Amino acid sequence: MRELLPDQVAVKFLQYFFKEFTKNKSLFTSVHIARKRLEHFNNRFPNATWLPTLCIRESALDTRFTWNELRNSMIKLPPRILKLLAGLLIGGVIIVSLSLIGQSCPEKPIFSFQFRQQIWKRLFPKKCLAYRSGLPTQRESLYGDSTTWARIRREVDQRIQEMQPKFKLKYTEHETEPPGSGTGITMLLNGQLDFAQSSRHITDKESYQARQNGFDIREIPVAINAIAVAVHPNLDVTGLTISQLKAIYTGKITKWSEVGGPNLAITPYSRKKEAGGTVNYFVVAILEGEEFGKNVQFTYNTTEAIRKVANDPGGIYYASAADIVPQCTIKSLPLETMIRLLRLIRSLLFPQVSVRKTTTTR
Repeated sequence: MRELLPDQVAVKFLQYFFKEFTKNKSLFTSVHIARKRLEHFNNRFPNATWLPTLCIRESALDTRFTWNELRNSMIKLPPRILKLLAGLLIGGVIIVSLSLIGQSCPEKPIFSFQFRQQIWKRLFPKKCLAYRSGLPTQRESLYGDSTTWARIRREVDQRIQEMQPKFKLKYTEHETEPPGSGTGITMLLNGQLDFAQSSRHITDKESYQARQNGFDIREIPVAINAIAVAVHPNLDVTGLTISQLKAIYTGKITKWSEVGGPNLAITPYSRKKEAGGTVNYFVVAILEGEEFGKNVQFTYNTTEAIRKVANDPGGIYYASAADIVPQCTIKSLPLETMIRLLRLIRSLLFPQVSVRKTTTTR
């Protein structure tokens, strides 16, 4: 399971899963039951039930995989190897909560408040609702169009209808333009929508255009969105720094061998900047205002991009974590934040390999 789940949800999922799996129920049945039992988390963590995803090779679908079969097929390992595996398991448990623990070394705290703020701003742009003041109450309210919102649209709409039965909602797409925050805000300004979901802030130009049209446009932050990077599942690259990601999308790095990978050309994929708020945020926060390189190939939407990366050994794409992480045909690539976290875990588990002297307080 490699999804970005809250710790308490992930722990409960594993408890529910192993409770069923150790009763000799099939792998798929155990996952299904465990996900079903996460439904009570939906009020606090919308869509918690669909985040745990099971990825399995087609060749494994011919046989029923159960706990008893797993135990019978286990290889007897020497005690020394078992101790090593136990250490790795402890390391895997530690990773769940280490993001909340500060580095003990006073010289350069990895998880300092300033560091968290910087990463929060880079990786977690706000998702907003942009709307015109004075929404109509006597007809259906038209709304759209951030693609990131698609994952939670059904649950949110259902909750709104339960709380305000007379408030009718109708999702509306543009007839020709690709879906995205920019498209939705443009439709709002043109009177085609009553409110729009956006994964970026309203620009000064858009606010001015609204006033020119005789109304005010406002935004309400309602959720936090994370960006994830996807590559081909067979790509042998441990991760990227933010600087390397920027260099790839500005055309300065063109081969994976330049970042520790194979001698393979990089194909960066992206949606067009004017269409989506996620793209707009990526340009501002990651590219720091620079233009996309000539090597970037633009796609109509995230679905198309994921298909291309799944069939392109050198492909790379970024999007909302909710769209990237659960996919089985691609894999999420760690950025520098996760690399730093893994280094911290390694230093805690294997302090004897540290290249500098440290003082340990017991």
